[in-house]
Amino acid sequence: MLRDLAGEDLGSDPVRRLQGWPVTRAAAEEWWTRARAAGEETWLRTHALPQEPEGQWPNQAILDLLVAKYPRHLPEVYRTIFEQRTNVQSWPVVARIMRSDLDQSTKTKLLVAGATHKDLEHRRAALWKLRDLDPKTFKKILLDTLTVLPRTPGNPYWHCREAAFAPLVIETDDDQLWNGLLETARRVDVGMRLELLNPMGHADRPNRPRRIRFLAEFLNDETTRDISSNPRLFGGPFAAFNFPSIAVRDFAALRLAEALGLPGGRPDKSWTTRQWAAFRAEVSRARMKVQ
Repeated sequence: MLRDLAGEDLGSDPVRRLQGWPVTRAAAEEWWTRARAAGEETWLRTHALPQEPEGQWPNQAILDLLVAKYPRHLPEVYRTIFEQRTNVQSWPVVARIMRSDLDQSTKTKLLVAGATHKDLEHRRAALWKLRDLDPKTFKKILLDTLTVLPRTPGNPYWHCREAAFAPLVIETDDDQLWNGLLETARRVDVGMRLELLNPMGHADRPNRPRRIRFLAEFLNDETTRDISSNPRLFGGPFAAFNFPSIAVRDFAALRLAEALGLPGGRPDKSWTTRQWAAFRAEVSRARMKVQ
């Protein structure tokens, strides 16, 4: 608890902390002298974000205390991320804003600011909460975001923020959003296209009929993704990382089989063109039965 409140290791380095080494009394008393001089409210307000410039995670214990005792400071913390500390993860602050007793108008203004930020991670985090708070504004911003997503991401495909907007669409029943995602998937490069198709097959996702129709749109897409074309972007567990080369239509069939719950063996990288064609035909037949 003391480490959480201080935002410091208080006498033990991170490795020793994980090994169970306790806080040292001298370090705790030195911190307490500084914190008491600042005052509780000021200390919490000024230490919610990491003190080191390269830090990426807010102090979640302090955020919880701000929610409970000083929620009026949450907007300042959130805006500081946008204006000065864009490397800091904003979703923990967004979650506390939603839990706080700030009025709905203030919450909406803050989330709209986050959802329109140029940083796609901040935008994504805000949109998840704006969806329920202001559905109309959520839809407009998400549509605009899908329209301006770049053809090729700046970061490796497996953790690029551009692909993280597909799950937001999956949660909706809005035809415009689904059509917007479809248009986006068609215009982006093949690596990004597979990332947008990837979550469509997950069994625990909602809107199964929509996901099935979405995947079916790509059963004739012969574009082939070859990971040797860009080793920097194709690093990590990207979509179909176990296939050095795969056509979009074959990946779409893989995800369709998952969404449809088809039993049987799974394709692998040794499959021939004929085997893939037979697999796509099997998946197509199964899809027609559920329509």
